[in-house]
Amino acid sequence: MNVIDNLLKNNSSLKSFSSNQDIIHEGEALHKDMYVLVSGTVDVYKRYKEPDEIKIASLIKGDLFGEMSLFLNKERTATVVASQDVTVLVISPSDALNLFNEDPKASFDFIQILCSRLESMNISMAESMTLMKEKLTEIESEASETPAVKTEKRIRVQCFGNFDVYVDGALLYFPRKKAKELFAYLIHKRGTSCTIKELVANLLEDREDKIESESINNQIQTFISVMMKVLRGVNAEDAIIKNFNSIAIDIDKVDCDFYRFLQGDPDAKNLYTGEYMSSYSWGETVAGYLDAKII
Repeated sequence: MNVIDNLLKNNSSLKSFSSNQDIIHEGEALHKDMYVLVSGTVDVYKRYKEPDEIKIASLIKGDLFGEMSLFLNKERTATVVASQDVTVLVISPSDALNLFNEDPKASFDFIQILCSRLESMNISMAESMTLMKEKLTEIESEASETPAVKTEKRIRVQCFGNFDVYVDGALLYFPRKKAKELFAYLIHKRGTSCTIKELVANLLEDREDKIESESINNQIQTFISVMMKVLRGVNAEDAIIKNFNSIAIDIDKVDCDFYRFLQGDPDAKNLYTGEYMSSYSWGETVAGYLDAKII
């Protein structure tokens, strides 16, 4: 006697559903019945009638569904919809318990059904993984054949010789020399945050003894304000990172001959002729370092 006959003998109830009628709903927690398909076919969906709806299975006579809720006491994990007129055997938790107590073979039949389903899922998963690996291999192959596209940075900085800044190919004009020197110093620091005191000490060397002076600090703030206004005028203010009482350059926003030299770029090394930010005294020690790297 098969499992369906056993259940019918145990007075489990039969129920009919019309085509396109929902039988169970994903997320439902109230009912814990399990169903065995006696006739017809049903479709199983995740996120039914939602934009990302997925049909995950079609079941035929003899298949069961809803067992997760019955055995694990969990909410429904999918929606099952009749794809034609169907008849199902409705098995309540008490029905199942009575059946398994009275006929141990029925338990074995259920285990066989569940193991068969698990086997099918494993095969399906293995096939999906194989297809995924093949697709990834195909994508990687195509990517390796596609030339890398170099992203051009809007800001180009020239440190070798005299210091100059270009945005979109045009020379950037700073109305105050100290505002330009401030930008040069931030480039020189390569993304390291600089405090107001440090800026005073390097940009206003002759006033270093008055580093705590409010007027000196205001001068530095004026240089910062002018520099930011110049950068805003060409929509390049995002090259500056400002925090409380400190400021830095975002090195990812600039193409700099000095940075490329340090990265070993042969073209940048060819550009170096012994001068590094020659207008600024604080850059003198770097020239000696670069000379040593060339030798």
